[in-house]
Amino acid sequence: MVFPAVIAHLNRRLINPLVSRLAGSTGSLGMLEHRGRRTGRLYRTPLMAFPAPGGFAIVLSYGEQADWLQNVLAQGTAMFTWRHRRFVLAHPVLEHGTPEGVSFPRWARVIMFLVQANTSLVMEAREQAAENPG
Repeated sequence: MVFPAVIAHLNRRLINPLVSRLAGSTGSLGMLEHRGRRTGRLYRTPLMAFPAPGGFAIVLSYGEQADWLQNVLAQGTAMFTWRHRRFVLAHPVLEHGTPEGVSFPRWARVIMFLVQANTSLVMEAREQAAENPG
C-alpha cells in the first residue's frame, strides 16, 4: 500500500509548490529535474533522497507507476539538486527492500513502514562542476 492516487494528486497541486521552495537546500529534500517521456517538457519534482554508495536512493512512496519515475526510467538520466549541490544522476535501478549501503534515518523507516513502501530508485551521481561566472 503506497500513498493512494488522490493523495498524490493533492500533493502535486498543493504541497509540492510549497515544498519546492525548500527542496535542494535542506535535509534530505532534493529537487529532481526530469524530461517528460512523451512531451519532452522539463519537470521539477521535490523528493526525499538519501546517500547511497556512489549516488542516491529515493524511496518510492507513490509506487512504481509515478510519472516522475517513469520519465527517469525512460530517459535514464536526470538532474538533482541536494543540499545546494547539483548532481547528474544516471543508471536508474529499482531495488526492493533496503538498498545495500543505504542507512535510512529512523523517521524515514517509520514512514516507509506505514505506507509499506519497500522499493527504492537508486541512481549513480556525479556532482556537476560549478559554472565559472567570469
